[in-house]
Amino acid sequence: MFVLALCSSLAMSFAQAPVPVPLYSFDNNFPSTLPTGMTVNLGAGNPTYTTAASSHTVPAARLDLQGEFIQLWCAGQLGTVRYWIKGSTSNGAPFNGTFTLEQSANGTAWTTLKQYVGQQLSATTYMNDSASPLAATRYIRWYFTTKQSGSNVALDDIEVLAPILQVPEINATYSNAAVISGGYVITGVNVGDSVNLNINIQNQGIAGGNLTIGTPTITGTNAAEYTLMSSPSAVAPSSDSIMVVKFKPLANGTRTAVLTIPSNDGDENPYIINLGCTGGLFVTAPASQASGLNLSNIKSFRITGNFTGTTIDNFGGYLIVKSNSPLPANVHPTDGKVYQRGDTVMGYKVIHSASATNFVASEVYANSTYHFTIWAYNGAGSTRNYLETNPLTANATTPATMMPANEYANINTSNTTFIGDLTTKCDIVGRNKIFYGNYGPTMMKLFAATDTFGGQKVATCVYSGDKFLYTGTLAWGYMSREHSYCHDWMPTNLADGTAAAPLNYEHAEYNDQHHLFPANQNDVNAVRSNYPMGKVVTVQSSFMGSKYGLDSLGRKVFEPRDEQKGKTARAIMYMAVAYNNCLDSSGATYSWKFRNPISTSIPYGQDQSVLKRWNALYPPDSYEISRNDFIDSLQGNRNPFVDHPEYACYIDFSSMSYIANPSAPCYYDFNATCGTPTPPTIDSIGNNAITLSWTALPSATSYTIQYRTSAAQPWTTATTTNLSYTITGLNAATTYTFRIYATCLSGAGTPTSNSTFTTKSVGISEINDGTFNLAPNPNNGLFRVSTTLKNGTVVQVNLIDVSGRICFTEEKSISNSSFDINAANLPKGIYMVKISNNKGSSNYRMIIE
Repeated sequence: MFVLALCSSLAMSFAQAPVPVPLYSFDNNFPSTLPTGMTVNLGAGNPTYTTAASSHTVPAARLDLQGEFIQLWCAGQLGTVRYWIKGSTSNGAPFNGTFTLEQSANGTAWTTLKQYVGQQLSATTYMNDSASPLAATRYIRWYFTTKQSGSNVALDDIEVLAPILQVPEINATYSNAAVISGGYVITGVNVGDSVNLNINIQNQGIAGGNLTIGTPTITGTNAAEYTLMSSPSAVAPSSDSIMVVKFKPLANGTRTAVLTIPSNDGDENPYIINLGCTGGLFVTAPASQASGLNLSNIKSFRITGNFTGTTIDNFGGYLIVKSNSPLPANVHPTDGKVYQRGDTVMGYKVIHSASATNFVASEVYANSTYHFTIWAYNGAGSTRNYLETNPLTANATTPATMMPANEYANINTSNTTFIGDLTTKCDIVGRNKIFYGNYGPTMMKLFAATDTFGGQKVATCVYSGDKFLYTGTLAWGYMSREHSYCHDWMPTNLADGTAAAPLNYEHAEYNDQHHLFPANQNDVNAVRSNYPMGKVVTVQSSFMGSKYGLDSLGRKVFEPRDEQKGKTARAIMYMAVAYNNCLDSSGATYSWKFRNPISTSIPYGQDQSVLKRWNALYPPDSYEISRNDFIDSLQGNRNPFVDHPEYACYIDFSSMSYIANPSAPCYYDFNATCGTPTPPTIDSIGNNAITLSWTALPSATSYTIQYRTSAAQPWTTATTTNLSYTITGLNAATTYTFRIYATCLSGAGTPTSNSTFTTKSVGISEINDGTFNLAPNPNNGLFRVSTTLKNGTVVQVNLIDVSGRICFTEEKSISNSSFDINAANLPKGIYMVKISNNKGSSNYRMIIE
């Protein structure tokens, strides 16, 4: 014999809460898991507050739009209703608006139970308040009656106490769970065996005499299989007594009857209990499947379905599976198993298991065909029985993109206004602003999070591939909302609302969902910090698919997994273009060129060639296209680099300037063989120094000059990132062989052919080209002059501006082959440095910045 005991109020079919209602706190599972009898009407924003202005426990429910409400439907008379409430305003301003606690007997006609107008609702401290509904009340709701800008309401810890009844009041329980009138008692037993149903009859009245029980009756389809064994005739106040019903099934499947209990209860006479027991393991399966499946509102990120239901019992419903191909004929659900969204039926994911005849399919991506299979079922728990044969099916193919046909009709890469035109197209001024704090209920809940077993959700770290399991609403902590274009890179930083007035508001660039992604906080996001994206060649740390370390130039960079590289590149490039030269509230404009250096601790910038290469090698996939479409549906603007990755080649992100004829490819090829530079030319030559210059090699990151006096000597080398170099310390009247080679991200290239030069043999007290070397250049007005002149030689130094005016003059005596100049008081600009004495003069171009 087996026995399954499941009692329920009509909650299984009508969702009434038995009284009393235990205290309900709005924890991280709200609103996906509501207590019995509760319904909510909340907007798309964050449903809870995670912080509070008092010591009261958080989170709390967040009501922030007029007409939002939280409602409770109870099965019997309500006692005192208790709750905590607080106005939520910015900067501690007084609450402004109207909030009402309402009551109703039928859920249609509402009257005011308690109301808060303006400052009657504290905006600084939670109030523990209560109210006593009328005896006929069965519905209560907390209702945002009048919303004023800047004022919201936080609600928490609601409960309904048992009423203090002065008259007999009947109540029933089974297996320690309430069975409201109209509710069910369920059990199962093998055919030929029997089981007793021990139903506890309570008198919840504390006065007014005994609850008198008349003779119960059992009616219905299978009434003959139920026998009333015993029943109390009276139950004293605040007492209970057992009623016994014997169930002995004559056949397998659902065996239904109705137990009617007459009493002297004033408002629940008779008390009805549905007997929904089973013979054998399972209830009777539905006789037919649902029909008429219609798939509509087909987007690249979502599909809506509706169908015509069939006859199911009060615990029945429809199990729906989504797949990428038609299911094999032998695939079907297992009887006795309750599936949740995210579970699998023989490897295929469940998207719906409920009595509703409509559904919304998520985890849907562009240009893909999805098949839907629906089985009808009856029964609850381990008695559930699925109709396995001939399930209802249909399929739909999502669009390749939802980009409007003429979206970029006015964008032309041949126009010099291309960047500005693209900025206008991004329309960050007109877009719908979604607060950073609402990223969870928008991007995560509606698109990025995926379903998995046990009704759980999965948030995936885009950089590493790490998967975080959670139930209900995602609480940020382990996962964070990562700004691909770092907040510290933004020229408007601080943009998160913490800046001084009048900029103390959350800027659009801070909450733009095009560049926000979920990321593991401690192992990934904190490691990335403000470092640029790059190719790591010397790994210093790693976490799953992400790496941090040094690139080929020894710079610290962060490298995400391959799946995210193109997406990150296009997100960063979008931010640079979308917000370039846009006005903020103070009327200022900013260039969004890639910051270089990023900071004093990161003395370099984001290499745009890295991003352009990732953009080309990892083009938009169906997920990113759907994400772009989804964000467009939220914000009202698109990332043009997802729609047109080729646009990236026409922009120099280091200066935000237009590139008319970009090279192909328009990025450094990390894997290509490094080329050979053009042979260097001699710009000047003296006794002991020579200045060489050459043409840039597009893929080069540095250049190495090699020279020697004979083939028997080893090469002397010098490396620079510039396109010219002065070799000093040479011997006069000496012939040197020299060559140059480039170093690229893929390694060193082939050197140029060997060339020669011969230094001059002018007297060492005479001045000529190459006698002096100025460093650094550019400088801030402070620089050192190195020379081949003998120590003790006196020279005059003049700095001449572009108008020919002598701005600085000083006489210097050479010591240790050099002397220092301090012209820090001169303004920034270009100067000619003239160094002379009676043996000659030499001129040099210098920049003070």
